[in-house]
Amino acid sequence: MQTNHPKWLQRINAAQAGHAINLDLSSMELAVLPEVLRELTQLEYLHLTNNQLSNLPPWFGELRQLKELYLSDNLLAELPDVIGELTALEKLVVTNNQLQDLTPGIGQLKKLSWLSLRNNKLSSLPGELCQLSQLRHLYLASNKLNELPACFGALTKLKELYLNGNKLTKLPDSFWNLSGIEDLAFASMPSFDHLPEAISRLKGLKRFFISGNGISILPDSFAELKELEWLFMANNQVKSLPPGFEKLNKLQRLDIRNNPIEDLEAVLNQMEAPPILS
Repeated sequence: MQTNHPKWLQRINAAQAGHAINLDLSSMELAVLPEVLRELTQLEYLHLTNNQLSNLPPWFGELRQLKELYLSDNLLAELPDVIGELTALEKLVVTNNQLQDLTPGIGQLKKLSWLSLRNNKLSSLPGELCQLSQLRHLYLASNKLNELPACFGALTKLKELYLNGNKLTKLPDSFWNLSGIEDLAFASMPSFDHLPEAISRLKGLKRFFISGNGISILPDSFAELKELEWLFMANNQVKSLPPGFEKLNKLQRLDIRNNPIEDLEAVLNQMEAPPILS
């Protein structure tokens, strides 16, 4: 017997009947979440990507078993406080929305290890973000951030951090406590012009992306980044490489185009295995 129910309702009904833990309602042209969804409290994975959602309902916090939530490509201007009730959440993806603020409730998501807020309109972040002690992957590129919380260095389990295309001019002192970070990107910020000596504290850094900034000097301590494999720093104002740069023996790829560097060839000739130049 053929049904006239919309596809989204068919999927919800099937998930309800089968006690499914995974539900995909992506690309269903949903402007409002149907209330019947609140009955699926067993859900662990919910995909709502590419809809027309401008808000989440007050009952959304009842989906307390959720581990992964995908909300990219919607029209969300904010996340409600009830998002903090989803305490089992491990992955939250809200890229390509209209977020202007991030609720302090985000700090209640103690199991969160992956957070993507790329391409929104965030100008600041709540200090409660620093309570996400399990966070390993954080994507904040293409927002309007002009500063990070002073406590940012409390995110000591971070492995990947992308800050490209914001309005940052400096980083908080605690930032350099992120000694376990492996991938760090804060490119395309022309007003960011200074790297402190404290950068040497990022002992685990492997891939560093700082192209398109206003950096003119690499600090002497830069040569202490012994794990560095990739360095992309095109389109800055760097005139010379710091002492010891030639001892970065794990460096495999180097993009240093459009910098007025005078001693590049001499430094590369001193390296045991010169990196591939982009």
